[in-house]
Amino acid sequence: MGRNIQTVFQDSYSAVNPRMTAEDIIAEPLDNFEPAKDTERRRIVIDLLERVGLAEPDLKKYPHEFSGGQLQRISIARAISIKPKLIVLDESVSSLDMVTKTVILELLSDLKKDLGVSYLFITHDVKAACFLSDTLGVLEKGELVDTFSSKDSFLASRHPAVEKMLASTLSDHPADRSIRRAKPLVSVSK
Repeated sequence: MGRNIQTVFQDSYSAVNPRMTAEDIIAEPLDNFEPAKDTERRRIVIDLLERVGLAEPDLKKYPHEFSGGQLQRISIARAISIKPKLIVLDESVSSLDMVTKTVILELLSDLKKDLGVSYLFITHDVKAACFLSDTLGVLEKGELVDTFSSKDSFLASRHPAVEKMLASTLSDHPADRSIRRAKPLVSVSK
């Protein structure tokens, strides 16, 4: 995508070359945009790997040796390796179990604060969107029909697509009802 924009996809297994090690996957953008000597490259990759919660021994592993959550972490490390301004997260947590999803969302939130990176977070997960986003946009049939701050109440929106989205994704559980009426549990600032 380029130096200033990187992506993290839903299916991290399909998004990486199965013949590359984790080290080479993470270093690929570096090699393309910020070539470094081998020792410096390795140090940078180890720092990135540790930043996303993996360890140096994972460098020489191949994609099939990682869980889905671990491979998402590698994809995130790859995306942040060249310090882009924007990372497109395309359903990047939708295929993960709840515990792994929570860990990845917290990691993304921390990286946003630490690196000052912005996200375009494409998701059907209302709770994840509220957790990670400053501004939410709702699409219907490919058209942007509403935008609002994640700090605002969903009820402030008057568009039927928002109500439809909420009805299909949130239960009658008290925690879900509060998302409709109140501020999200966590708001991430720019």
